[in-house]
Amino acid sequence: MARFYIHTLTLLSLAQASTLLEYRFHENFGRAFHDYSGNKYHAVNGNSFIIDSKDTKPTDRGAYFDSGGEDIITIPPNDKFTIQLNLGTSFTIMTWVLIRSETDKDGYIFYRQKSDGDYYFYLKRINDNKKLGYKIKSKTYQSGELTSSSDVFKKGKNHLGVWQFLSLVITEKTVKVNINCNNIFSHTLSSDNIWDEELKAYDMTIGYKTDNVESMNAYVWNFLIFDNEVLDSIYCNPTSTSNSCLLESCSNSCNPAIISNSVSYCISTQDSSKSLATGTDCSSSCSSVGCYSSKDFCLSCICSYGSCIVSGSTTQCWCPSGLTSSSTDCTCSTSGYTYDGISDCSPFTCYYDCASCSQANSLLCTFCVAFYASPTSTVGCKCHDGYYNDTALITSDSCKPCYDDCKTCNQAYICLTCIANHASPNSTIGCQCDAKYYNTSALTSSDNCKSCNNECATCNQKDKCLTCIADNASPSSSSGCDCNPTYYGSSLTSSNSCKSCNTDCATCTQQDKCTTCIANNASPATNIGCQCNAKYYNLTSLTDPNACISCHNECATCNQAYKCLTCIATNGSPATNVGCQCNTKYYNETTLTTSSSCKSCYSDCATCDQKDKCLTCIATNAIINDTKGCQCDIKYYNDTSLTTSSACKSCNTDCATCSQKDKCLTCITNNASPNSIIGCQCDAKFYNDTSLITADACNSCNSDCATCNHKDKCLTCIANNASPNDTIGCQCNAKYYNDTTLTTSSSCNSCNSDCATCNNKDTCLTCITDYASPNDTKGCQCNAKYYNETSLTTSSACKSCNTDCASCSQKDKCLTCITNNATPNDTIGCQCDAKFYNNTSLTAIDSCKSCNSDCATCNDKDICLTCITNNALPNDTIGCQCNAKFYNNTSLIAFDSCKSCNSDCAACNDKDKCLTCISNYASPNENIGCQCNEKYYNETSLTTSNACQACNIDCASCNHIDKCLTCIANFTSLNDTIGCQCNEKYFNNSKLNTVDACKACNSDCASCDNVDTCLTCEANNAYPDANSGCQCDAKFYNNSALITADACKSCNPDCESCKEKDKCLTCIASNTLIDAKIGCKCKDKFYNDTALISVDACKSCHSDCATCKQSDVCLLCIDPNATISTIGCACKDGFYASSTDPLTCSPCDPQCSKCSSNTTCTSCIVEFSNIISGACNCPNNSSILENKCVCDEGFYLFKNSNKKYSCNKCNSTCKTCSSNTECSSCIKPFTLTKDGNCSLICSEGFYVNNTTCSACIDLCNDCINNVSCNSCVSNADMISSEPVKCSCKEGYENKNGKCEANYFEVVMNVNSQNRINLIFDEELKEDLKQSSLQITIEEVQSFTFSVKKKNSNNYYLPLKFLENLADGTKFNLTITENPLKSLNHKILKNYNFTDKLHGFLATSKAVAAVANATRAAAQIAVTASLGTAIVSNPTAAWALINTIQIISYIPLNSNKIPDGLKAFITGLGGYTGIIPNPFTYIFDSGTSTNPYLEARNFGTNTSVFWINIGPSMTTFLLIVLMWPIFYLLSKFQFGKISVKIFKLLGNYRYNFFLRFLAQAYLDIGVAALIQLRSEISMPAGGYFNQISAVVSIVIYKQIITVLTPACLVVCSFIGKLNILNKDENFFGKWGSLFSEFKNDKGFWSTQYYFVFFLRRLGFLITQVYLNANPYLQGSLNIFGSVVQTGFLFYYRPYKELSMLISTMIGEIVSTLAISLSFSFMFITSQKVSAIVEETTIYVIIIGMGSQVLISIYVLIKSFYLIWKKIEKIRALNLLKNAKSMSGQGFTRMSVS
Repeated sequence: MARFYIHTLTLLSLAQASTLLEYRFHENFGRAFHDYSGNKYHAVNGNSFIIDSKDTKPTDRGAYFDSGGEDIITIPPNDKFTIQLNLGTSFTIMTWVLIRSETDKDGYIFYRQKSDGDYYFYLKRINDNKKLGYKIKSKTYQSGELTSSSDVFKKGKNHLGVWQFLSLVITEKTVKVNINCNNIFSHTLSSDNIWDEELKAYDMTIGYKTDNVESMNAYVWNFLIFDNEVLDSIYCNPTSTSNSCLLESCSNSCNPAIISNSVSYCISTQDSSKSLATGTDCSSSCSSVGCYSSKDFCLSCICSYGSCIVSGSTTQCWCPSGLTSSSTDCTCSTSGYTYDGISDCSPFTCYYDCASCSQANSLLCTFCVAFYASPTSTVGCKCHDGYYNDTALITSDSCKPCYDDCKTCNQAYICLTCIANHASPNSTIGCQCDAKYYNTSALTSSDNCKSCNNECATCNQKDKCLTCIADNASPSSSSGCDCNPTYYGSSLTSSNSCKSCNTDCATCTQQDKCTTCIANNASPATNIGCQCNAKYYNLTSLTDPNACISCHNECATCNQAYKCLTCIATNGSPATNVGCQCNTKYYNETTLTTSSSCKSCYSDCATCDQKDKCLTCIATNAIINDTKGCQCDIKYYNDTSLTTSSACKSCNTDCATCSQKDKCLTCITNNASPNSIIGCQCDAKFYNDTSLITADACNSCNSDCATCNHKDKCLTCIANNASPNDTIGCQCNAKYYNDTTLTTSSSCNSCNSDCATCNNKDTCLTCITDYASPNDTKGCQCNAKYYNETSLTTSSACKSCNTDCASCSQKDKCLTCITNNATPNDTIGCQCDAKFYNNTSLTAIDSCKSCNSDCATCNDKDICLTCITNNALPNDTIGCQCNAKFYNNTSLIAFDSCKSCNSDCAACNDKDKCLTCISNYASPNENIGCQCNEKYYNETSLTTSNACQACNIDCASCNHIDKCLTCIANFTSLNDTIGCQCNEKYFNNSKLNTVDACKACNSDCASCDNVDTCLTCEANNAYPDANSGCQCDAKFYNNSALITADACKSCNPDCESCKEKDKCLTCIASNTLIDAKIGCKCKDKFYNDTALISVDACKSCHSDCATCKQSDVCLLCIDPNATISTIGCACKDGFYASSTDPLTCSPCDPQCSKCSSNTTCTSCIVEFSNIISGACNCPNNSSILENKCVCDEGFYLFKNSNKKYSCNKCNSTCKTCSSNTECSSCIKPFTLTKDGNCSLICSEGFYVNNTTCSACIDLCNDCINNVSCNSCVSNADMISSEPVKCSCKEGYENKNGKCEANYFEVVMNVNSQNRINLIFDEELKEDLKQSSLQITIEEVQSFTFSVKKKNSNNYYLPLKFLENLADGTKFNLTITENPLKSLNHKILKNYNFTDKLHGFLATSKAVAAVANATRAAAQIAVTASLGTAIVSNPTAAWALINTIQIISYIPLNSNKIPDGLKAFITGLGGYTGIIPNPFTYIFDSGTSTNPYLEARNFGTNTSVFWINIGPSMTTFLLIVLMWPIFYLLSKFQFGKISVKIFKLLGNYRYNFFLRFLAQAYLDIGVAALIQLRSEISMPAGGYFNQISAVVSIVIYKQIITVLTPACLVVCSFIGKLNILNKDENFFGKWGSLFSEFKNDKGFWSTQYYFVFFLRRLGFLITQVYLNANPYLQGSLNIFGSVVQTGFLFYYRPYKELSMLISTMIGEIVSTLAISLSFSFMFITSQKVSAIVEETTIYVIIIGMGSQVLISIYVLIKSFYLIWKKIEKIRALNLLKNAKSMSGQGFTRMSVS
């Protein structure tokens, strides 16, 4: 009924809507997609019919949109089908889409928008949380992007997608979006915003790309649009469970299912475009398209019209009904018609590309419409190489040029093929060189791409790689490529050239030859990998940068933080506790952190505590020296270092101490000193006459003696510069004298340096220097004719003078001369005096001879050099002569012998008789002096060369320069003023210095000065014209030549001159201008109130006016710096009237804004100025700033009652102020307060002391005096005493008045178990507490930690996680107790630490709860079973423990089981938690590396053997300890109990060890193998555990573990009869192996423990060694369980049925648990996995519960049997008593 109802709704829905378009991408493909609706809305693949770069790929699952994000399908209008599709106000869009499993980004499904982008809607898939997104903008409405809930729009996994049905329904106001037939969201549009396209241009694409979101990576099966609402149920069945396949292969169940022809189908979800729906890969020939039905059937479409379908095993053109289809064409049935490529047949026309075509085939063009195009052999035309088209080739310009790089292209810049060899099209523009090639120029020729270096994948120069061929390589900075860090290789020409280095290496040259290391503080090892540097050690492999942990700072190498193996310090050795210590004969002053820290003791020392401070000495007879080393005792010496016991030898008898046998250092005798040769000798001033073996052997000398050999016989003297006297004492040496006794070193005083001998300081007796004599005053002097340049302290100090000198100061510098009439010359020797000369050297007294009487000086008798007479000079022949202008009439022997001539004379022979004249152009006058020549005159005396001046050139003669007496030219006359002039009507135009110089004038002229330049005129009222002739006077004009008297006529009355009657040229009135119309007008500064017929008609304006309308009313002022006033003008501000007629305004002084003169301001520019004597002055103590008077610092501005400004002094504490009571800033050290006062506020550490700041006491921050403190500096506390003082807090020390921290430090490291170690370098004052620490871990919330103290300096913090932890997770540890203090009163320096943790897989809280609950239950169960075993049969407890043991080791394998089950199973193994493990306190869990992966996953936290077998060994030890207890008990008499104890003790050594072997067999084997698969981290403990494991495996495994089953079966066979006959002695030793069993079915029925051990051996080997083969591992474990279970069922060996049942249950549960765990290898369904997990847990719980119940049953049964025994004993006792009583009664009867 429901199906019918849905079908009816579907039909109704379809009846109300029409299909607008329908695309079937699963059957129609190519460059175009046919519209199956019949409406011809055909789509094009990509964005163009021509261009295929954005085309989808055809597959058998529809159109594939690849991961590039650009693929689209364009709905009309497009470049092939131009019909416009418009949607109404109601429509439905539907599509089936499969999103690929690898999709990891958002993608548009479809996008429709108005051509201008204003209105639009879209659907898209949002990858984050797998949502569907939708948005619409219609008119003014915009929805914003709406998103569905998470996981609505799913993608598949493992290359399988998920088909999704999408629909968008708009019905006017309602918008609905559905997915898989379910409505996701809907909303309502207002009536104003309904979607209405109104026949406007809209674009739509399936798929879409923007800058932020790409097109979907998906398959699209179909796409439909209806013109009304259509129900999803037409195409989507959301409830289908079983369906048929639309393709060859699919799941037979899909939800939702696609409906086709009312039948539900599934479609293949295979999402590889390179394969069929079946998953079979397509052939390589189908590289650009998908395949169909078989791998070789490629979906290629070669149809001329670009749209194909599959027909059989070929592809054919899609053709309309009635047309014949082929692979390339559609043929019309009507002759002469051709198919138009869209939908219709029409009469023959050429294909639209053709300009003309073949008559046989309209598709074959003969010529093309487009230029640069050629016909093809199939259909239409194509563009030439180098050209492309993006529209049909229907116009001449359809073929457009490609980009220069392109050989062929499909867009302007997008090449299809390239011109250059080894080049490929670039996705953006042009071409680019292929990998391994590069270009340096445009790719426009075939050889532009050049090969790269053979190591380059890409490059931009020959050897400059951009990317590398080799994986794990990077471009080299020099050439080619280099392997990345952690890889190595040589020639990097293949992808695998770079091979991985050893895991330790950051870089390497060979796999194991590191060059640098990953781990910080590590270096390459010589053999393999890396090793920690000196001073570092590692606990883990060196694959972590922090793997190398620093040793104690004294260690060179170490294996623990504080345990040195070797020491940094040379001569140091590891200490037993921490760090290192110096060897014997060495000491240290600092910590042993350098090689030289241990310094050698001084070589003398046996022991020392400083370099030279011995504590004991090596040598006998030696004592410790206070300064350095040792020294031999008194009377002993050493000639070798004191490094041997015999080094100190006895000295000479004189010596108190010595350095050699006879070389004393000190002497026995007083006043004696060591002799340099042997023994001692008396000191200076002492002598001896006996051997020096007594204290008084040395006697004193004479007081003069330094040494002596007798009382008065000096050998040397005390006084310096003295010598022994032959008789007694000493005497001074030469050059020395004494004036006191010679008892001091300074008694002999030195003479003057000149003296050879002296008797006083400066009084010489003899001189040192030759040619010198004692000076009367001081020292010596050179003799006559000698001089000295240096002091007279040498024999040659006096040197001879020049031969001229009687005495001299230098060689040639005479002081006096030998010759008379001579004086010392300034240069050398002497020279003759004036009037004397010499012609021989001046060595004789008469060498200078007299000159001629005329000579002042001469060089020969008559040859003067200079003359006696003034105004004379030497004559060349003899004597002297007078100078020019001088004459003599006497001999020239007097000063005035030469007398002066007349002043006119150059030379004369008498006073006035000139021989030659001084003046040029002059001649001697016969009477006196000289006179000027003709045409020259003189105005001054002729005493100068230019006294005669030339006349005017007009003059024949003159008496003045221009006053001619006669003229040169004709027609001239003398001019009254200058020279000559031409007569009337003549003129001259050249100088009148020629006869014809005067020429006739112009006819107008009465007189002239040039031919046409008149001076006077012939006409009346005329005047000479400046140019030529004459012109009429003012007020007159002429209109004829001015050669008559009336030629000039009168002008207009205004005119002074005119050219016509009324055309004035000049005006009568002064101060006028010519009027352009008639007459004249007044000019500026003038006005007229009458006609301008008089000179004064234009009256002056006021003198201030440039123009005016009345005398005093100006229109404009003359001075631009003036302005119009009531009368005239007045000066503007800044100017003053410097004159008043006219007004001249001169600028004021720059300081004045107004002034009365340039020196008298009336107001000032500078504000606050005072006017004093007309000048603007700032007040005293101020300066100008920004046009204001600003008071100097310390003063403020004040305006007094007479409006004068002054700068008054501020308060003494103010730096600046606004009044005498208010400061604005203060002098130092005062500070400004809010009320404007300055107060002395001292800085921290100082107090106010009067007007200064004085320092407080040390460490005081605030005080009022220097004896007490109010507060202390940071990190200091007050000491409550009087006076109060400060002291640095604990952890701080006083440094320069500050409390600076005295730090100690801590090192943090993290081991592989995420145990944080804190190692302090000093012991803490108080133990570290958990409350003092805070730990934060990135993105981890659930964890706990505790604090454990390892020793006084070392704390460790175990971390426990309740959630997974990624490897390398960062954490931060903060020590919150701040400051943290040490015992040495220091504080911790750093409190925050960051490091990384190792990965950890934690169980969930639920899983942890399961594990804890299971662990608790297991402990209860085992405890209960063991409790029952004490009073009953222990076999039941062993059976339960064996079951738990096998099951708990299941997770040790590589089989992945659910966390809950794993927690449950590992929780079972927690029963050992009831047994203490003391080995965790003995061994460090970090001595070995982490357990191998499966062991870690199993829950084994450490590889350390003894820790892992701790519970087993504790049990063993406890049972061993029971032996002495049983032994003691056996010595007491407890009746039958003692018998049992004795029997038990007798068999103890056998049965106990056999039972322990059976139970610990598996635990010890697993622990040993885990240890052997790990590496050693800490040598001591690590190697011990490793050896223990080896011993266990060699002895325990190979002998016991491996050989146990064999030994057991062999030994059992040998003792077969003992077993079957139950031999008491045999069973006493080996009963544990046989006593539980019936042993009634032959030999093999006795071999349960053979099977038991054999099964455990197999289990152990598979669990540890077959993790790489999980299937084999699981199979063998199941096989072993089945064998043991089969053995139990076949032989049923146990005597007691309950024990048999318990053991059987245990083996069945083990078999089922192993099998069900193994099944998870094959289960993929989570639901099934959960069921199996739950089943496994229930099986184990039921089995274990049954075993516990059996244990309880056995206990009850045991109690019952005990009770029965007690009842039996009581009954027997009763009978015995009864018999006794009856016996007694019989006796009494007998007696009676």
